[in-house]
Amino acid sequence: MPVLDTALTVDLLNDAGARANDPKLQREKEGWILNPAVLAGQPRGRQFSPTIPLTVAKIDVVAMIREAGLTRADEVADYFIRRFLRVPLTESRRQIVVDVLTSGIGMGAIDYGQPNLETSLREALHVLMGMSEYQLA
Repeated sequence: MPVLDTALTVDLLNDAGARANDPKLQREKEGWILNPAVLAGQPRGRQFSPTIPLTVAKIDVVAMIREAGLTRADEVADYFIRRFLRVPLTESRRQIVVDVLTSGIGMGAIDYGQPNLETSLREALHVLMGMSEYQLA
């Protein structure tokens, strides 16, 4: 057993193992998480900054692509790129939008009767709007 100080003996093997396996010692080590001030501050913080409810944009994306006469996922991706971007996308970044759309609708063709089509189109549009090229527009 190593001695670091004459008054303090440390058993590195057992102390580390005991601390890792003892929930009480873990709570003491992570006591800042259980601090009453933190727990009391959370509701007070919510009181002064209430959550903002999610509102969905009032855009009918399905009607938009239906009016454009689009039938394939890659056509929809190109349409979104032309409509919402002012800077061109590289082929690899365009493919990301196509892949998100294809995985969302489950195929390469657009089925206007599919119940989750609006959600899939919005997901692809969300990915497109998260790209740096959209930020430059």
